[in-house]
Amino acid sequence: MRDNVFLAVNAAGAVQPGRVLVEIDGSSQSSTLAGNFYVSGTFDGHTPGASETRVTRFELGWVRAFPTDRRGVADDWRPTASSPWRDKGPF
Repeated sequence: MRDNVFLAVNAAGAVQPGRVLVEIDGSSQSSTLAGNFYVSGTFDGHTPGASETRVTRFELGWVRAFPTDRRGVADDWRPTASSPWRDKGPF
């Protein structure tokens, strides 16, 4: 898995520190994770590597139109100029 954004936030955009973002078990130990960006959350069987970024806060302004109604479209998640993951990799 490369160059993904994982968000542990609820429908209101509040961070959810107890949510599991990545869970790696014995069947996927050979998986390679690199270039990913993690917002809040926890990890089970994975420690973010040097090419990955983890932050503990989230701002609604980081995406074009955060879908608080849960009916958004993919373009709503387009990063804005203030998004910390905007220039992290090929999106």
